[in-house]
Amino acid sequence: MELTDQEITDHFLSKKKFIVSFCNDCGHGATNFPENNDTSSYYNSKEYYSHTDQGGGLLVQLYKVSRLLMLRYKHKIISRYKKNPGSLLDYGCGTGAFLTYMKGRGWTIMGLEPNHEARKEAEKKTGIPITKSAEEIRGRYDLVTLWHVLEHTKNPTLELKRLNELAPRNGLLIVAVPNYKSYDADHYKKYWAGYDVPRHLHHFTKKSLINVAEKSGWKYEGGHPMKLDSYYVSLLSEKYIKGQTDLLSYLRAFITGGVSNIMARRTKNYSSNIFIFQKC
Repeated sequence: MELTDQEITDHFLSKKKFIVSFCNDCGHGATNFPENNDTSSYYNSKEYYSHTDQGGGLLVQLYKVSRLLMLRYKHKIISRYKKNPGSLLDYGCGTGAFLTYMKGRGWTIMGLEPNHEARKEAEKKTGIPITKSAEEIRGRYDLVTLWHVLEHTKNPTLELKRLNELAPRNGLLIVAVPNYKSYDADHYKKYWAGYDVPRHLHHFTKKSLINVAEKSGWKYEGGHPMKLDSYYVSLLSEKYIKGQTDLLSYLRAFITGGVSNIMARRTKNYSSNIFIFQKC
């Protein structure tokens, strides 16, 4: 297996440099991070918005608006595959926004979230206990979702096999991951916020994500774009280049995000993609 190495900086927090090795055959990328080391310290920032609902800056407000729009979009997609509500496990549920939204639409919910602060916030929102590790999960779930979570796991194949065991026959799995083959990734290169090393331990293409899932007992059913991600990721990337955001940064990010979505109409390489799988 021939690999290509690329050095990428953690622009978000530590400013440390990490090597990402990409397989020239399947396209899968892996961040070279010591297997026994803990990545939790790399999440310790008030600006890591998926773990907190605090803050009132413009970036935070944009994140919250996009999150609300995406909740509606996610529910619309799910409704195409599951006509009636059932049992749902949100793996990496953050502060519980998605779980709360789905609970309000009749779903029986369960969440997993390793981060202590995010987990406590999720418990307040949902009114249910949120588990902190995969080993604690019990029961069967008609639908398992991982919204920008799989790239954070140490062993994606193992995690998807474990989730396959929790699904009944014809159970659904939905995975959303960044796509480093997108136009915005190519445009920003080493500054692309979607790499997010070392929090992102794995980096996927459509081919490599489907390959990992199928090895874990899941059958690919279809895909959907996450068009808003190209704008938000582009804005973060602009911030990483200049160290701050100004009006020109917002304009450049809007243009780049728009071009990325236009290009993806042909290539299907959106900044982030949603993948639908069914248990074999």
